[in-house]
Amino acid sequence: INFDCFKGAYIATEYLIKSGHKKIAFVSSPLTKWTRKETFKGYKAALMDNNIAIKDEYLLIGSYEEEVEEEGFEFKNGKLMADEFINRKLDATAVCAVNDMTAFGFIQQMAIHGKIVPRDLSVIGFDDISFAKMFLPPLTTIQYPAYEVGKLAAKLLFDKLLGNNDSNMSINLHPKLIIRDSVRTL
Repeated sequence: INFDCFKGAYIATEYLIKSGHKKIAFVSSPLTKWTRKETFKGYKAALMDNNIAIKDEYLLIGSYEEEVEEEGFEFKNGKLMADEFINRKLDATAVCAVNDMTAFGFIQQMAIHGKIVPRDLSVIGFDDISFAKMFLPPLTTIQYPAYEVGKLAAKLLFDKLLGNNDSNMSINLHPKLIIRDSVRTL
């Protein structure tokens, strides 16, 4: 079961561009997983295809990964990257986050710095976890159909256990943009 993370990030970044943003930062934990790497590639491709230079200072990528008991690592990393955004005095008007948890941490920490999303900075996430629509502001994000993936995986597993040879197939799920309130049009 495959999900096109490259295409999802491309759609997210292009949505920011179509909303008038040309200075778009990328926020991520370390690029150690193929999903993060593909998301980063999609971000870069959308910028290049729209004749927007990729600026190294706009790449806010964590340098280490750790287990955190009191809050998830991705959330904590989003907060750290928001601090880095402020420390670098970046002028980006939008952020493409590698996942929703990173976006939540980033948005929360930016509020501590006095920056309000989407008034001061637009943020788009990736995953569309259930909390995304409950967060303030409700997060614009790319939908990863986790329930559908689980359902298909269970079906393929049961088919395999029952000796059904038709389960030797590849299924590609496509990303979908979910527009909420964390991105503003310039």
